[in-house]
Amino acid sequence: MADWKHSTRRSLLRKGAQALAVAGISRSTPLFGQAADGLDRAVVCIHLFGNADQLIRPFGAAPSGKRPDDAMPESALLRITGGSGAFGLHPAVAELRPLYETKAMAFVMNVASVDPADTGLAYFPKGFTTASWAASVGRATVASRANLITGFPDESGVALVAPEVFQSESDSRRDRLRAAGTSNRYADRFPATALGRRLAQVTSLLQASAALGVAKPLLFLSLSARSSQTVMLSEFSGGMAAFYQATVDLGIVQRVTTYTGSGTHRMVLGGSVLGGEIYNQAAGISRDQFEAAIAAWYGVRMSDLPQHFPGLGGVPPVLLPFMV
Repeated sequence: MADWKHSTRRSLLRKGAQALAVAGISRSTPLFGQAADGLDRAVVCIHLFGNADQLIRPFGAAPSGKRPDDAMPESALLRITGGSGAFGLHPAVAELRPLYETKAMAFVMNVASVDPADTGLAYFPKGFTTASWAASVGRATVASRANLITGFPDESGVALVAPEVFQSESDSRRDRLRAAGTSNRYADRFPATALGRRLAQVTSLLQASAALGVAKPLLFLSLSARSSQTVMLSEFSGGMAAFYQATVDLGIVQRVTTYTGSGTHRMVLGGSVLGGEIYNQAAGISRDQFEAAIAAWYGVRMSDLPQHFPGLGGVPPVLLPFMV
């Protein structure tokens, strides 16, 4: 396991910023406006539709998937190490390697659903979805949507859950949040891609949330493999690098955790992630166990985790140690 205990979080962030600059994915000027000082903790789930497992694979493992570009030769992969193993990142995600190497990012392998029919998503009108556990924590249902904010604009698919904040859908703060999410304030800080635009909206929402009494927002957005897997992964990589830098610039990097909500191999990014490591290389883990570790970091009590993660079978889990 990576010897993260001998590096302070401050030094890791400094190294991360240096690596991002070398990779050409860090901006030279800070974000304007006030930092989101009132933000407590936030979780951003990005659901990758398509064969997201091609993002990373162990060396020596056969590629999976049916698209022509899924069969990436091992010689083309970007080598990283974790534990006692060597792994390869898809060459389209070059911006992710410095994030991993500076311990801002980790991978959790061999995550599977207990029930293959369970997508881990909660569905709402107009095609909006969130992570099931986020909807459960925020008590957001089709019949009770006071704490579910959408329309940033509708076609973006971004959804925000604000647990225990709004009493009704007529609360004016919901409209103010929506206005923040529809602004293009941070558009020039992100790649001109679908995911880049959505992450710019998420950045605006994070900054606006605390001022409007939403100290612990849960955000959801998605990305699909349209023309090719390579295009999707490239879009994902550039968006993640820009978003991580935005959280650094806003001073909230330790309060924001981003994770991929689909696939067998998951990515986790943020200042509270014990990164530079590849967890769960041999044994299997359920999706509920994986997300429960993030929910526990977010602030859900151990005794309450089975309530939000039915797959745990009513028993609080032994959590993988990938979060501070």
